Amino acid sequence: MQDRELYLGERPTLAILKNPAESALDISNFEPTMRQPSRLPASDNGSRRRKLWDLAAHCHCPIVGLCLSMGTLRKLAARTMDAPLPQDDYELHVNAVNECRRRGSLSELLQKELDQRYAMAVRKLGAVKTADALYAQWQQFIARNETTAGLWACMTHPRCDAATAERIYREVHMLQHQASASTRDRDERYHALAEEHARCQQDIEKAQQRYQQLQVDKAAETEALNAEVQRLRADNAGKENTIRQLQEELEALRRQAEDLDSRIELSQQVRWLSERNQELMQRIVDMRRNITAPGSAPEQPATTPLDATTAREDVPEAHATENGCPACSPSADQLDSRAVLCVGGRHAAISIYRRIVEKKGGRFIHHDGGREDSVHRLDASLAAADLVICQAGCISHSAYWLVKDHCKRTGKRCVYVDKPSASAFERGLVQGVQDARTIPITVDTEA
Repeated sequence: MQDRELYLGERPTLAILKNPAESALDISNFEPTMRQPSRLPASDNGSRRRKLWDLAAHCHCPIVGLCLSMGTLRKLAARTMDAPLPQDDYELHVNAVNECRRRGSLSELLQKELDQRYAMAVRKLGAVKTADALYAQWQQFIARNETTAGLWACMTHPRCDAATAERIYREVHMLQHQASASTRDRDERYHALAEEHARCQQDIEKAQQRYQQLQVDKAAETEALNAEVQRLRADNAGKENTIRQLQEELEALRRQAEDLDSRIELSQQVRWLSERNQELMQRIVDMRRNITAPGSAPEQPATTPLDATTAREDVPEAHATENGCPACSPSADQLDSRAVLCVGGRHAAISIYRRIVEKKGGRFIHHDGGREDSVHRLDASLAAADLVICQAGCISHSAYWLVKDHCKRTGKRCVYVDKPSASAFERGLVQGVQDARTIPITVDTEA
């Protein structure tokens, strides 16, 4: 037997625990030293609400445990005692339940606190007249999850008889078990969620670390790309300056070489004319030697370089005449390195004209008649030519009159071709070579 003296209220109350080894408290194990206060009979039909100390002893435990929080109970108990309160909540609960069996300072404070806390529920049950109606209201309190308010309002109601109080007590007892099971389930669920939360928190921390690392990497990559962009911009600016300088140099070279083609052509013509002049001079010397030989004709006056072409042309003709058939001479249509100028003609046929002239041993010179080549360069080409073939149908008027005037003035042989074609060009070339006359002639291209 172990005695425990707990001080609650104005006077100490001795509670004797019959079986200290029990882990749970049964109200019936406590024997108060004072007698229980008188209670109203169950059949009393008065309108006075019951007080806390009027209820059955086994009803105090669920009322104190459910309707009041431990903080509120400890605060109210501290107002009614002189000694320090026990630190253990269980001991405080046991002594409060024991004090509720009698009317005292603590029980009155608890009565007042409960009436104020659940005043609305108490007023709601004021119109209930029977125990069955009271129990129906209790069921509604449970359905609305207002068990604590319904417990206090129903247990202290005047129409709560012993049977109704017992039914309510049993249901509260089972609800406590269910609440305990739900609490365990919630605790288990809470612990599971806490573990899951911890795992998620770890995953979040890892993800944050990866994100921070990615940010660092991206920042470094962005910085490198920005540096590369700056370098490329600098290179581009340098290249743009180089391009601008090269363009300026190119424009300067183009301005310097505007007449480069004409100068090159003139240089080639001068070189060819020089070679041609030397060749003609050599022929003149040979002709003089032949003339002064025994049995030859009297020596002719010296021929100037300007008459070299005529002298050169007269020799083959005389030689062919001696044979009696100028047209039948093997070299009648050969050019013997003489220059043939083609004025005009289709661009695609120029290579054909060139082959025809070179096949006959001549030198081919071409001028497009003013379409792309300058007309002013035509004079140099005419001066370098021994024979002129003018494609009259595809040259400008100024080029036509320039050719005609030059040939007439210099006595240079010229063949006019009305419609340009390879066959007409070849016929005009043959006719121009065979014709010894110096007046211009025209080839009928329709033949």
